[in-house]
Order: sequence, then C-alpha cells, then structure tokens
Amino acid sequence: MTETKTTNGFRADPDGVSGTPYSEAAATAIASAVGDLDDTPVVLLAADHQARAVTFDGAHAIVDGMTGLGMRPGVLLAEEEIGVNAIGTPIQLRKGMFVRGAEHGLSSFQDFACYGQPVVHPITRRLEGVVVLGGPVDAENRYYPMLARRVAGEVADQLHATSPSAHRRLFAAFRHAAQGKSRAVVALTKGLTLATPTALDMIGPEDHAALRAYAREAAVLPGSAEHRLTLASGEAVRLRCSGIDGVDGSLLELVGAARGPRRRDTADHSVAFPLLVVGEVGTGRTHRARMLVGDGATVRDAADVARGGEVGWTDDVLRLLGSPGAAVVLENIQFVSEAGTALLARAVESSGREVVLTATPGEHLHGAHAGLVAVCADREELVPLRRRSHEIPRLAREMLSQAAPLSGLRFTAEALDVLSAQPWPGNLTELRRIVDGAVRRRSAGDITVADLPATHREFAAPESPLRRAEREAIEDALAAVGGNKQRAAVHLGVSRSTLYNRMRALKMTGTVAQRA
Repeated sequence: MTETKTTNGFRADPDGVSGTPYSEAAATAIASAVGDLDDTPVVLLAADHQARAVTFDGAHAIVDGMTGLGMRPGVLLAEEEIGVNAIGTPIQLRKGMFVRGAEHGLSSFQDFACYGQPVVHPITRRLEGVVVLGGPVDAENRYYPMLARRVAGEVADQLHATSPSAHRRLFAAFRHAAQGKSRAVVALTKGLTLATPTALDMIGPEDHAALRAYAREAAVLPGSAEHRLTLASGEAVRLRCSGIDGVDGSLLELVGAARGPRRRDTADHSVAFPLLVVGEVGTGRTHRARMLVGDGATVRDAADVARGGEVGWTDDVLRLLGSPGAAVVLENIQFVSEAGTALLARAVESSGREVVLTATPGEHLHGAHAGLVAVCADREELVPLRRRSHEIPRLAREMLSQAAPLSGLRFTAEALDVLSAQPWPGNLTELRRIVDGAVRRRSAGDITVADLPATHREFAAPESPLRRAEREAIEDALAAVGGNKQRAAVHLGVSRSTLYNRMRALKMTGTVAQRA
C-alpha cells in the first residue's frame, strides 16, 4: 500500500484505484448522469469497497471546492479516517443513507447534504463500492436517493455487461437452478461462489473446501452417483452435481433432512462374520476392523510371517481360531502363501469366534487367496482417499481435534482446499502425518497453506478418467504382488521398462515406495 498525504491532511492510497472494471463503469455512469443534470448544484462521487475515492464530477464550483480540499482518486474516506460520512458509513452498514450537515464527522463536509448508495456486483454479490450524490445542505435534496440509486444501478449493469461471459452463464444457470425459495443451491467456478440463502444457512466457511472437492470429483467422473456429505455443523446432506454448458464450473444442490436439531449419524450397518475388509495401504483397514469387533479382539498380522516364519505364525493362528474366546482380526492376508491360505480358510470357516480379515485389493483375492475370500460371509471395500476428497476437510478437522484437542487450532479454508486437491497415495495415514506435522509447526491460531509441507502446498490438477484408471490398475497390480514391479509387469501384460515409464509419467514413485 502506497500512502501519501493530500493538502488537507487526508490519507491516500492510489494504488489500483484506476483501470479496474468498477472504476471504468463508475466513471461512465457518473459522466452520463452529470450530463443529464446540466447546471444543478450537485456532485457525484464513486468510491471503491475500501472507501477510496475513485472518480467525481458535477457542478464546477463544487468540484473545484472539493479539489481544493485535497479530494482526488485514492483519498481514504472510511469512517475510521474521517468519522461519519456518506461514503464510509454506507459501506459499513451495506445500505443507502443520508448524511446531512453537522452529521458529518469532518467539519469541511458539514456544508453538504449527501446520500450514499452501495454498489453490489450483480453476479458475485460482492460490495464493489458506493455512489454518493451531494449538494449544499440548504438545497432541495429529496431526489438524491432516487438519483443515487439510478447511478448505482447503471454501474452494476455495466459490471454485468463487462463480466466474463463464463460468469454471466454461471449466473444465469444459478438463477434458473435456484428457483424456489427453499432450494439450497451453490454455484462454483474458479474465483467465484454463488449460494442461495437456504444454502448459506446450511454451510459454513469450513464446508466450502468439501464442496469444491466434490465438484472436482464430479467433473472427473461425470455421471457419478449422488454423494452423502456431513457438514461441519454435523448435519448430513445429499449432494447432487451438474455441469454448466460453456463454463468450467458446477451447480451443487444440497438436500437435507427436515430442519431441526443438527446431529451426526453414528449408527453402523450390521455385518456378518467372517468379514473381509479390503482397502489400500493407509485407508484404515485396522481401524475399521477393530471398530467392528471392539478393543478386546485378538490381532494377528500376516506381515509378521517375514520375521518369524509362516509355519510358526500359522500354527499360532490355527490354535487361536480353534479355541473359544473374543473376536480375532487377521491382518494383511495378502502375505499368506497359497498353502497357508487353504489351512486358514478351513479354520476360519469352522471357528466359533467372530473373525475379520483385512487385505489389500488386487487379483490375489481371486487367485492365491480366493479360498479365504470364499469363506467370508460379508465384505467391505474401503474407498481410497483420492476418490472421496470431499470428505477430507471433515477428516482433517477431526484429526486436528484429536492431535491438539485444547489448542483452538483450525485450518483456514484455503488450507483445506489445498489438502482436498492432493492425490493422497498414503490415504488416511498420510493425511494424519500431515496434520500432526502442522500441529508441531503451529501451536495456536490458524493453520495456513504455509504450515503444510512443501510437497502438499500446490493444487494437484485433476486426472482424466483414463489416467485415473491406468493409475489404479498399476496400484492394484502392485498391491496384489506385494510391490514387486517385475511380477506386477507380468500381471499387467507389459514389460518392466514399460511399467517404469508409465509409473514415472503418472508420478507414482512415492506410492510404490510405500507399497513395496
């Protein structure tokens, strides 16, 4: 901000005042109005949303007097600068108002009666500034409000006409979709968000990142089913998304239950045992399994086979399954050999205990481990984080609350936006690591983008459906063979060099390192 002083002691900040769509629209509208007013002793002034004078014109005597006072583009006319006035005060109140004579906080303005009318952009609904019509305090001024509103309306009309065509199409689509007083509709495009009053009543600042993430998902996977989203308030809503012709944006409709006390739905669906929980590394297989059977369950991890040998591990599990007792969770069955699978399948099927098995996705479930899958009475598929990015803001807030429950820390909307746009190859485990790191860097206040690691500060461009399908095919193949790239290449029917080239093109090095 470049501040200067005028001859009358006004502070001024002229940077960025001229050459904007608003300043040009205001200058055109004021010039037209002044021409219609002929020699009427009035002046018209436009200020921007920061209460900085942009342009003024009118009766020569009044204009000369204002210039003599030091009035010029950039002069700061906010209430905190000069007290009550017809520029700064309407901006604060966001409504038109008269300020007459001694009501002005600045003595040099007390010879005037002025009416200020805010200008709101017709598409973005943002406050652009204020148009003021003023004249001698003893002159007839009953028509000031009508004329000020007319000029403010002309400024708004020109802003609409000069807005990017995409914004105009978005606005038209939004108005059509928002017909009906009770509909909760949000229109999203880069740099612009529109929402109906009903939608504004339902969503808070923390929900914007989740809505934008869902819109990105829907754009990449058109025709996807409607989603369920839990808002920051705890209210569960259904989301419907549609595109807008000629606009890189989306219309979202939020459909909720009847309004009343807001609550979070914690009821879980019933499951049958033995149960198979399938999910990528970091998706929360262990957490889900223990949530279903309780903390008293006995856990055995097939990854321990590499350390203690499969014979000893299998004998221990067979003894456990053959005896009465609490539930058993068998983790990472993808590490069990085909011979071990046959033994375990018989033991799981005949066990009197509740048994939950966890595994990574992949062809091994239809091949080497098909026997274990066959004896399971139920199956749950955990969706990877990249396919439910609209849930990331809620998950990040919950993890933050767990990591620093009394700190008062919170993520800014921009930080949640950036987190929602990441590919998350490590899923929930990776997200928790990022949240914990942010807590270590920031002990109070807002967690901003700058508090995130450098690897997670940039927006990731959404993948095309083809690239996403290719990535997931490679990930599934690697998961099925424990990260062995040679075997994954055979499984995919490509050479090892081709697999490496595609992995580099898809920037999958970090993903493979976590899986291997």
